[in-house]
Order: sequence, then structure tokens, then C-alpha cells
Amino acid sequence: MLSTLLCASLMLARQGDELTGDQILSKLIAKYSAASSMSGEFLMTQTAQNKKVTILTKIATEKPSKLYIEQTSDTVDPRNWKAVCDGGTFVYDSPWKPGSVFARQRIQESTAFVDKADGQPKVMKLNDLYIASRRSLGDPTSPFLELTLHSPESMTTLKAYSKRLYKPKKGADKTLEDGTVVYSITGQIQFGAKDVADRGLTVSEDYNAIGRIELLVSKEFDLRQVKISESLSIPVPDSNLPVQVSVVTTWAGKLNLDVKNDPKIFSPN
Repeated sequence: MLSTLLCASLMLARQGDELTGDQILSKLIAKYSAASSMSGEFLMTQTAQNKKVTILTKIATEKPSKLYIEQTSDTVDPRNWKAVCDGGTFVYDSPWKPGSVFARQRIQESTAFVDKADGQPKVMKLNDLYIASRRSLGDPTSPFLELTLHSPESMTTLKAYSKRLYKPKKGADKTLEDGTVVYSITGQIQFGAKDVADRGLTVSEDYNAIGRIELLVSKEFDLRQVKISESLSIPVPDSNLPVQVSVVTTWAGKLNLDVKNDPKIFSPN
């Protein structure tokens, strides 16, 4: 009996080791897509030219349409961002630009709408809510949001993110500081002018580049860390020569699935 269990365990371990990068990411996506609820937090750390900025994101969800995202920072103005939906009413901050003299407003709208394509009444899902609030967040394009805030019937941002991800390849396993052994998936990720503008950077409209990406995924297919390294060509006023800036952005955290959230956290008030 013991030898049978040991052989089965070894076979499962061997099958796990044989998974490709694509297969691991597919299992990760399927896991978050199937989850009924989620809660947790992750920290974004970005470094460039000896400068560092951080944004902490706390998130809670309940499908199909309950969402709580709160982001805070000690280094990035306006220091806090919040989007909340109780399933019927959706409230989020108006977009803010550096140097703006206008105070941010809280925007409120209903999750119910009529689809222009077929004229049928519908309700915004998690991915729709995320898209609506993205330009109002301090860390709007985090992989922890792009890869998890979706469901089988609503995955617009997931499809877009997947198209930008090239040649994911599984490397040697790594171990996180808390002792968790994780898969390391490396590849390339494409950036265009719109992606960069969403992150509040000023670059030329025809900006297009490829960055290096590493995703650390637990053996249970939980996303634990994403690191993106890129080189930006930043235009310089009164000069034809842009400045090359190396930017490294890391997101690290853990999202718990199928949890019981406090209903009060989704209150838009």
C-alpha cells in the first residue's frame, strides 16, 4: 500500500515537472476564473534611475459584480485610490493627472445597462468594473488584476494581456522568502503607447517595445510574484535624442480564493 502511494506521488510530481509554461499559466487562469470570491493584497515596487515608488493594493471580490479595490502609496500622488461595487452601485474616483488643480470627484453609476449590440439589459461583471475604474487607479495594469479579475463570460483584459505575452517558458523552480516553492515562467511582454499611457508615463505616441517578464506561480497555481524589466525611450524637451531609462517593476503578494468577505467592505458609502 505504501509503495503504491509513493509511486502515485512520484508520478504526480513528475507530471507537474513536465508542465510547460503555457500549461501552468492556463491552470492559473482557470483557477481564478472558477473562484467565486477572492481577497488579499499585493505590493507594486518600481525602480528607475535610483528612484523607487510603491503602491499597495488591497482587493476583495464576489462574483458576479461585487468589487473592492483600495490602493495606497507613500511615494505616488494622490496617495490613495478606491473603487467599490456592491453589485448594484459602482463608485470610483475620477481620473487624476499630476499637477491638476482640480479635486478628484467620486463617480457613481449603476451596474445595470442596455447592451447597444443586442438591446438587451445586462449587468456589469468584475472585468467590466475593472475596465471602468482602471484609469482612476494608481497601479492600473497590475498582472494581479489583469490575470484574476475575470470569469468565463467576461475576460476582455485577460485576452488582451495574453496577446501581449510571448514565449512563456518554464525555468528552474524557485523558493520565496516564506518557503513556498514556485514555478518560474519567463518570457517577453509587449508594450504600446496605450499601455504606457495607462501607467501615467509620458512617451511618444508610436512607442513600442518588448520587455522581459517573470511570473512566479505556486505549485497550487496561485500567482505570487511578477517582475517586468523594460527599457523606455523618454523624449527630452528641445532635443532629438531621447533618454534610455531602465525600469523594473515587481508585484508580490497572495490572493485567497473562495473566501467569505465581510459584506460591509463592498458598501459604496
